[in-house]
Amino acid sequence: MKLALSFNSVRDVWFVRRDGMLFVLARKNSDSGTTEEREYMIVAQLGTHPNGWLIEPVDPKIHRLVHHSGFECAGSMCRTDADILDENGNATLNSLTPGRVHAIVHVVSNVNVGWEQPIARKDLEGLRASPNFVPGNLRERHPDEATDHCVGWYKLPRLNPIPNVCYVEGEERRACGLPHVTCIFPNRDGC
Repeated sequence: MKLALSFNSVRDVWFVRRDGMLFVLARKNSDSGTTEEREYMIVAQLGTHPNGWLIEPVDPKIHRLVHHSGFECAGSMCRTDADILDENGNATLNSLTPGRVHAIVHVVSNVNVGWEQPIARKDLEGLRASPNFVPGNLRERHPDEATDHCVGWYKLPRLNPIPNVCYVEGEERRACGLPHVTCIFPNRDGC
C-alpha cells in the first residue's frame, strides 16, 4: 500500500493515520522514513492497538507479491500452509507458510476435522446458529441417554481457506508482509 509518512519527533517515530488505522514504521527501518509516498507492507500488529500496524518499506529488488490459495492448518502434523497460485489461479507445485505474519494473517483451522466432538446442552443452541453448521454432522443421543454434559457429538465441517496475496523475499516460501489490511481482515473489500 502506498503511504506518505509523518515524523513524530517526541516519540521519534514515522507514522501515518488512514481510514481509522494507525501505521507505524518499524524502528529498525526508521532511517528509511520519508514524507514522500512509497510502497509499504504490514508486518505485525502494533502492540495491543486494535487498529495499529507495524509497517516496513517494500523493496522491489527483494520483495515480490505472491497470490496464494489461503492459509490452512490441517493434517496430522498441523502444518499451516497455502498453495502458491500462478497467473491463471491454478496451484503450482510450491507451497507457502505464513512466516513472520502468522500472528496477523487469516488462517482456517481444519485440525481434527472428521473427528466427532462431544456437545454439551449449553453449546447446542450456539452450534445450530453457527453459519458453518452442517445438520448432517450432528449425531444426537437418545433422549433417555442425554445429560447436560453430553447431548450428542458433532463432526466439524471442513472450512475453505480464503485465497489472498502476501509478500515474500526472493524465492523464499514464507510470507514476510501483507500489502493491505484487507489481507488481515478478509471480510473487508480489497485483496
